[in-house]
Amino acid sequence: MALTPPWPSRRRAQKQGAILNAATTFELVAREWHEHNLEKWSANHAQDILHRMERDIFPQIGALAIRDIRATHVLDAIREIERRGAFETAKRSMQYCGQVFRYAVVTDRVSQDPTVSLRGALKPAKHGHFAALEADDLPEFLQALENNDARLYGHTRSAVRLLMLTFVRTGELIAAKWEEFDLEGKQWNIPAERMKMRRPHIVPLSDQVIEILREQKKLTGKWEWVFPN
Repeated sequence: MALTPPWPSRRRAQKQGAILNAATTFELVAREWHEHNLEKWSANHAQDILHRMERDIFPQIGALAIRDIRATHVLDAIREIERRGAFETAKRSMQYCGQVFRYAVVTDRVSQDPTVSLRGALKPAKHGHFAALEADDLPEFLQALENNDARLYGHTRSAVRLLMLTFVRTGELIAAKWEEFDLEGKQWNIPAERMKMRRPHIVPLSDQVIEILREQKKLTGKWEWVFPN
């Protein structure tokens, strides 16, 4: 009578390998990494990261077994983002992919991060002066902002709205702290040390501004700054 070998058959090994690969696709590991980091991210930032991955990365490499992904696979996905001129998004997406791979390394899914070899491979973003927005362009701009045609972070969209409604300088808004706002009294007290003329400045707040700030406070109220990122 033939004895059953102590090792699995080739077919069984192939089946087990297929099951293992299916359980460790890039998308599944990325979602696990995302879940693992939720406590240290704001809700809005976490949503933006997942949205970018679902839009740009998962359709390209999400279904691949993470241990089979090479640098060229990632680069092809990033090149698709660059083709639409979104160079900053391409850079951030590369960073997110690298973080997923490094998470996979420490959880023993892969032995190395393939994105390391891609440093310097991305096209640099072109920076320059931007034309002023004409009054006639405002309706189109506001509609684009509402539809998020530029695919901005939620925090960025809120900041743009606040700039348009309060007429403060960008630096004054970026450094704004929650302690400066009196939402019940509808005013923002900017201290003298943050003003160009070194004099304290009081900004009256409309109902629209109050609404934006209350929504923002749900996301960043536990931090000192209104826009901690």
